[in-house]
Amino acid sequence: MKVQVSHLTHVYEGKTVLDDVSLTIENASAIALLGPSGAGKSTLLRLLSKIETPTKGNIEVNGMDVIHTDEKEYFKHIGFVFQHHGLFPHLSAFENVTLVLEKVHKKSKNEAQTIASELFSQFELCDHMHKKPAQLSGGQAQRVSIIRSLAATPDILFFDEPTSALDPILTKEVLHAILKLREQNRKFVIVTHEIAFARQVADVFVYMEEGKVIESGPIAQLDHPNSSELKRFLDFVMSF
Repeated sequence: MKVQVSHLTHVYEGKTVLDDVSLTIENASAIALLGPSGAGKSTLLRLLSKIETPTKGNIEVNGMDVIHTDEKEYFKHIGFVFQHHGLFPHLSAFENVTLVLEKVHKKSKNEAQTIASELFSQFELCDHMHKKPAQLSGGQAQRVSIIRSLAATPDILFFDEPTSALDPILTKEVLHAILKLREQNRKFVIVTHEIAFARQVADVFVYMEEGKVIESGPIAQLDHPNSSELKRFLDFVMSF
C-alpha cells in the first residue's frame, strides 16, 4: 500500500481541521492513525477514502489520484467501516451484505449469497446472519459491517475508530476480527485509540496533533519516539 498526500488542508465550518499535511508511506500493510481526540485523524481518513474532498492539496493512494478519480471507480477499490455500523435496520445481517453485492457490485444472487456465507462463517457469525441489526450486539453488528466492506474484495479497508462505541468485551470481539484481516495480509488504514492493538496489527503509524502530522514511521518507533509530543502522549495513555 502506498499513500502520498501533499500540502493537504481541510477547512470545516471556518475551522482548519488539517493544516498543510504532507506525508509519504510506501510498502505498508496496515497503517495506524494515532493521536488525541480532535487531532484530525478521522478527517484524514475520510479524505483518503474520498468520503470528503479537501479544501486544497493532493492525495494519491496506490497510484490513484483520489481527488480527480471518478467516485464510483475509486469506491471499487476501497471499503469503509464507520464508528457506528451503519447497517440497514430493515434488512437482516445477511441481506445487508448480499444487497450491496447485487446492487452495487452487480453480482448474481447466487454469487452474492456464496460470498456472504463464506464470510459469515469466517467471522463466526453464521448463527446471527438472519437477525436484524437491532437483534445483534454492538460487536456483532460491527463485525457484519466489516464483512460488508470485505465482500467486494477491496484493495484497502479504512476503519474509523471501529470500537469507539463499544464496551471492553465487544471491543475485543471487533479487534480480534481486524487481527484476522492482518493475518490474511489485507491492507488497511485504521484510526484507533487502542495503542497496544496498534502495535500488534500495524506496521506503520502516523501520529497527529491539532491537524498536523507530528511523527510517522515503522510501528517499532513507538518504543523510542523522536518527538516530545508523541512521547508525552504515550506516557499519558500508557499510565492507566
